[in-house]
Amino acid sequence: MKIAGKVVVVTGATSGIGLALAARFKAAGADTLVLAARSRDALGAVAKRLGAIAVPCDVTREDDVKALVARAEAAGRIALVVSNVGLLQPGTEDAPGAEWRLNWNLHVMAH
Repeated sequence: MKIAGKVVVVTGATSGIGLALAARFKAAGADTLVLAARSRDALGAVAKRLGAIAVPCDVTREDDVKALVARAEAAGRIALVVSNVGLLQPGTEDAPGAEWRLNWNLHVMAH
C-alpha cells in the first residue's frame, strides 16, 4: 500500500481496530494522520505516540464531523477516510427509541 505523502483520517482511533489501522498507516508512510475519537485524553495519547493530529469528534454530531473534515483538509489532500466508529447494542425491535437513534446516527448518518 503506497500512502506516502497522503493525509489519512481514522475515526475511533484510540483502541482496537482503529488504533491498529492508524499504526499501520503510519508504518506505511502516511505523511499526515488525522485521528478522531470522543475521548480527548486517550486520543491525545495515541496522537502523540503516532505523531498524528488529534481531533476530538463525536461522529453523531454534524458540527464535529464538519470540524474533522476541515482540519484534515487543512493538512492536505485527503487520500483515505476510515470511518471505523461503531458499537454493538444487542437488542430487539422493542429497544428504546434512544437506542435506535444512537444506532442510526452512529452507523448510518455519521458516514
